[in-house]
Amino acid sequence: MSTTLIWRVMQMNRTRLNALAKSKITANYFYYSLDYGLRIVVQLGYFAIISRSLGPAGYGIFASISAVSLLAAVFSGLGSEQVLVRRAAADPVAFRRAFGHALICIALSIVPVSAICFLVLQFMNTGDIAWWALGLFIVGETLFTRLTHLANACFMAHEIARRQVAINILASSIRLAAAVLAWTFSSTLTLESWAIWYFLSLGVSAAIAMAFVFRELAGPAWAFFRSDLREGLQYALEFSSVVALRDIDKPLVVEILGAEAGGVYTAAFRVVDSACIPVRALLLATYTRYFSHASVDASSAIAFGFRVLPYGATVAGIVGLCLFFFAWTVPLIIGSSYSGAVPPIQWFAIYPMIILLSGMGTDLLRSVGRLGPRLRITLFSLTTYLPLCWAGAILGGLVGVTIARNVSQVVLAGATWLAILRHPKTSK
Repeated sequence: MSTTLIWRVMQMNRTRLNALAKSKITANYFYYSLDYGLRIVVQLGYFAIISRSLGPAGYGIFASISAVSLLAAVFSGLGSEQVLVRRAAADPVAFRRAFGHALICIALSIVPVSAICFLVLQFMNTGDIAWWALGLFIVGETLFTRLTHLANACFMAHEIARRQVAINILASSIRLAAAVLAWTFSSTLTLESWAIWYFLSLGVSAAIAMAFVFRELAGPAWAFFRSDLREGLQYALEFSSVVALRDIDKPLVVEILGAEAGGVYTAAFRVVDSACIPVRALLLATYTRYFSHASVDASSAIAFGFRVLPYGATVAGIVGLCLFFFAWTVPLIIGSSYSGAVPPIQWFAIYPMIILLSGMGTDLLRSVGRLGPRLRITLFSLTTYLPLCWAGAILGGLVGVTIARNVSQVVLAGATWLAILRHPKTSK
């Protein structure tokens, strides 16, 4: 290769790097990485306090209740926050009415969703927790967490990543402060006392998040779009499948292997999920762009996804290697009673790559309007997910359920990308 050719290649790469460094996606990726990076520090403290204070058994019950409550919370608002992102990303003038529609949907759905969640939990292992404490956990997620997510969606629609960072870090910090206060003022932290602190922390976070939206964007213009309900419900069903695939194995482990094993398994997953910060930051930084590209042409959105994929795969691979080789440090941080979390963490080392492929595939299918295929894929995965995890737990304990979960989600990611590659407008 001649010296001139080498120089030209170097100049082309330098030009590409300069363009990448100056792009809004890079800026948003920095903000989201900062967001997740700061949150993991805060959440590590929160996780250490709560897991130690409640113990594996109490932590397992808390994780089980949280998983079911979060799943129910997806239907609080009927998926209207995702409709808001689509509407406002394409037309910023539509934001206020989409915001008002989302608030009305939350108000209409909060009571029935919470009641159904409470009823479902009556048939599950929730220990001896009082009914009112159970109610606080549920309403905290179905109302306050949902409002915080709506505030994030408002700023995401405007691609204002720095405000999302502020909301998320404040929410995590408030939850950490609640954990510290609960630990300080409770000689023995029970699920009942923690329910009060947890409910208050979520309420304060939601109030601050909504205040940011009203002050920096706009208040709602009250409107109710019946025509958007079907699309919103599709989003809700899809996200419920995603949430179920992420957390519904926790109650399953509690039911089959006991509350203590459930606490250890949940601790392992929380460590792995927190380690996926760089991957989730990339997904968030590119999310709105898929819709922007798709508003012009579906093939443009798909081509954009393929351009981002190599960068994400590199990040996910590095995270996975760190999880495998440094899993042994976890019991040193959260206590020796969680030493059983090390093997599951190592088996979860492929989880960052699964998150990347599933997340990018989902965003692509949403952006090009293929919600039907995506919903069918996730619902099929969900119907096979629980039986696989049940068999894994019965046959192989914590390691068995970890392997079963990995297998199920690899199938989900593969089916998602197959649907993308079969799209008639896939860029060659």
